[in-house]
Amino acid sequence: MFPNIQMVKEILKTSEFDEKILNSQEAPIVILELKNLKQQFLSKFVAPDLNRIGAILSYSAHHLLILKYFAKPIIFTSANLSGEPLIDNFEELKSKLNELDFILDFDRDIFNSVDDSLVLPLNSSEKLILRLGRGFAPKVLKYPNNSKNRDKKIIFKEEKHFFGMFKTITGSPYHNIDYTNKNIYNGKICMGCHQHKENSHQFKICDVSNSGANNETKNCITCHMPKVQGTATTIKITKQHTFHGFSGARFNYKMLAKYIKIDLKKVDDGFDLLITNEAPHNFLLHPLRVAMLKISVDGKNLQPRAFVRILGKNNKPAMPWVATGLFKNNMIKANETRTIHYKYSLKEHSNIKVKFGYFLVNPKMIKKLGLQINKSIQEFKIIKNKYFTL
Repeated sequence: MFPNIQMVKEILKTSEFDEKILNSQEAPIVILELKNLKQQFLSKFVAPDLNRIGAILSYSAHHLLILKYFAKPIIFTSANLSGEPLIDNFEELKSKLNELDFILDFDRDIFNSVDDSLVLPLNSSEKLILRLGRGFAPKVLKYPNNSKNRDKKIIFKEEKHFFGMFKTITGSPYHNIDYTNKNIYNGKICMGCHQHKENSHQFKICDVSNSGANNETKNCITCHMPKVQGTATTIKITKQHTFHGFSGARFNYKMLAKYIKIDLKKVDDGFDLLITNEAPHNFLLHPLRVAMLKISVDGKNLQPRAFVRILGKNNKPAMPWVATGLFKNNMIKANETRTIHYKYSLKEHSNIKVKFGYFLVNPKMIKKLGLQINKSIQEFKIIKNKYFTL
């Protein structure tokens, strides 16, 4: 380990590229050639009979403090017996390396021990990572995961090349990937559990039409598990992949905004607001939810409009578990454009602010269900904001 790049250049042959690697944020060990095999800075027991050694610059404060008291490089090696994993705790260090004169320890536990990376410069612009460790790990490896895999079963496979320094990975180590089930592509696989829900009176408290599971470009999966920007992992990197969560009323609801379109049309006695639900089912399916449209014109709030599907029994509103029929239903349906008329005169350059969202639970039911202390339940979740200027 060297205290600075100047001392490295005194002992070893370096290029601008070599120095760039040494000074990089990864701070790896770099294999470099000695200028003189008989130099006086290094012991003859360091890499005997070799004209190259591994050089690394001090990359932490305690390295700098130690090297401050030396006028030459120091031996820098891992604290473990040959062939064994790195030692990551003080007790094991004392028992296995009990002949040490001094031990410098710290009170922070090591949860993930990792070697320093080892790099061999090949020329003035390329390098070979001989040991993938601190700074460079985890390394992102690419493997195909696209339409070419359709109708195939992808089994995890890892192939090593060039003495184990390079790897080719196919599939996922966590699970096999089955692209042969055609019901995945059109969303029909979701219908088995999510098509409808009945209460003890055999009344469907929510119902999803099968029409939403016939189209490969727009269905349950493309809506609730949409394509999102790709991420890098130790296994692969992709431009896009299917969202591994679930976008719905409770979580990641803003992903659903693209299925709601809002437009405004001025008419003789006011204006019309047009809301289009491009989803293949009603905007909200759960009978306790309330969709709401809020509008302000030049800062003045107009009367909100609510969209509900309220269940009932004996011609009265009822909770889902006792309901036997519908009491009221003005929820925006699948692929419907709903026109809401406002008798309000708009002026030239009027600013109209539109908020379309929902409550997870009908505010009128909060107290009856004992949910007063649950603030997230009472929050108005805005799924779409739209601004118009005449």
